Amino acid sequence: MDVEQENAILKEEYECLSRVADSLVGALVRFKDVELVTTTLETCKEFSACENQDVRKYTNRFMQYFLKVIHWTVEHQPLNIYEMWYNARNQEAAKITSLWLEKEKSFMAVKSSVDGALMIYGAVANDSAAGWYKNGLEALRAKIEIIESCTDGEGEEQAADAPAQ
Repeated sequence: MDVEQENAILKEEYECLSRVADSLVGALVRFKDVELVTTTLETCKEFSACENQDVRKYTNRFMQYFLKVIHWTVEHQPLNIYEMWYNARNQEAAKITSLWLEKEKSFMAVKSSVDGALMIYGAVANDSAAGWYKNGLEALRAKIEIIESCTDGEGEEQAADAPAQ
């Protein structure tokens, strides 16, 4: 078999593998999975366009392996967890706990979600005379109030854009 025939076969094999991968991407639910797979497939496409026969062979071998990875990911997606993470509108209100570890020197706050996710805030100062805790706690309280007041599921993005006080 000459080089041109082998390159044509490798190109056709890559195109078939690529079509299968594209169909599997449609079954992925999590946005980050789709983004990662799409980026990897674009990189493979660039390698497959190379004229070097060895690069094409190794790209096709990788694509065969990558198809197994994508298929496994599609089959084992934790859909119930994804639903809890990405459908914040259906979640109950988060629980917030805070305490002073050492009065006016070290503070910790924990916000927990229904799905088990945690947001931890900690602050420590050597000298409490600076009064850092007054403004810091007021800003934290303001952000928490903004998050709690938003019922449209976009509270955390809006809170992140809110200016600190």
